[in-house]
Amino acid sequence: MRENYRGIERGIVATRTGTAPIRILILHDYAGRRGGAEIIVQDLRHRLRQLGHDARLLTTNADPFSASEAPDYICRGNVGPLRAISEAYNPTALTRLRAAISDFRPEVVHLFMFLTQLSPAVLALLGNLPTVFDINTFRPICPTGTRWIPGRGICGLIAGDNCRRAGCFSALGVLPRRVQLNLLARHREKIDLAVAPSRTMAQILEENGWPVDAVIPYGVPDAGTVQEKFPTPLFGYAGRLVPEKGVDWLLSAFATAFGPDSEARLVIIGDGPERGRLEALSTRLGIAHRTSFPGHKSRSETQRLLGPAWAQVTPSLWPEPFGLVTAEALMRGTPAIVSDQGASREIVADRQTGLVVPANDVNALAAALTALAADRDRAVAMGKAARAAALELYSEDRWLASYLDIYDKLLTKYGRNTA
Repeated sequence: MRENYRGIERGIVATRTGTAPIRILILHDYAGRRGGAEIIVQDLRHRLRQLGHDARLLTTNADPFSASEAPDYICRGNVGPLRAISEAYNPTALTRLRAAISDFRPEVVHLFMFLTQLSPAVLALLGNLPTVFDINTFRPICPTGTRWIPGRGICGLIAGDNCRRAGCFSALGVLPRRVQLNLLARHREKIDLAVAPSRTMAQILEENGWPVDAVIPYGVPDAGTVQEKFPTPLFGYAGRLVPEKGVDWLLSAFATAFGPDSEARLVIIGDGPERGRLEALSTRLGIAHRTSFPGHKSRSETQRLLGPAWAQVTPSLWPEPFGLVTAEALMRGTPAIVSDQGASREIVADRQTGLVVPANDVNALAAALTALAADRDRAVAMGKAARAAALELYSEDRWLASYLDIYDKLLTKYGRNTA
């Protein structure tokens, strides 16, 4: 019987009663900082260690990483054409996890992404180890992980043959994904507690048969200082350059909002398969001279480039599970303009810490850009409100306290002393 910890919600601070250090093994598909999920995992390990806990990370070698990001245990990953097979069953992950459990003797296992490299077979080795599954991707209910069908929009289908019918996978490609989901279902009882980073994510998961025990928004580092707004309107985007992120919508809205003589500028930070097409689109729209594509940047460099922005735009067309870049924008004192799809609409208080607009509505987004560009004082006031909200709701201290509270409850459930 799984317990329910729904009291750990946005707006409620969890207080850890135990004081003893905990040994926590974190499982994630990738090391490095390829995206928001990797940043979260690296931050979690770092902050837990700062608090005196022994947190160790097991990942694959599918991504490069720096010395400071190196996992404590590493197994083989796959980025080639046979990746679908290893997603269903990765024997090297089992070998390495077995050795890590024997060597480290973890008291808690914290799962993040494990379905794109490590495979659900790792669950079979967890035995009676208290296990938390932090679900920050739709992979348990969608083989692509996005609930998004290119060219058609948000997917409401049940995974399986529908993935082939929708054109997301070939008949051959869908087979290992079905094997993966079957393995996940078989070993699902190994997971004691499921956590989601937003109510939006939790609702979608529960509608598709994955009950969520707690909603814990991710924490982001305090930027420390708030930069002055740029003298003329500056807007920014940070994230992957893929269709579901809606950057083409942003470019069209920017071109609609500001004529050729406008001083307004747009910075698109990030990289991905859509970059070339988006750069070409900015040229066709006549805004290339006011739009820059500096590529992928570190968190600190993104802070430097977007700190002076009048607003940061998250034009997602898919149901974002959280929206780390949106929370980071608020923390640095930058108001956010977001679509009404996904969790970003939970992070932004409309007309207080930013603006919420209908997804893929060019005129609505153009109007939001124009409204802030016309009133610098309003952008500054929204930025101050954004930072105050982020300090209260998205601090790393609150985030860590909620996780530690869960660890303690699980250890108590398993009869282990946490005092």
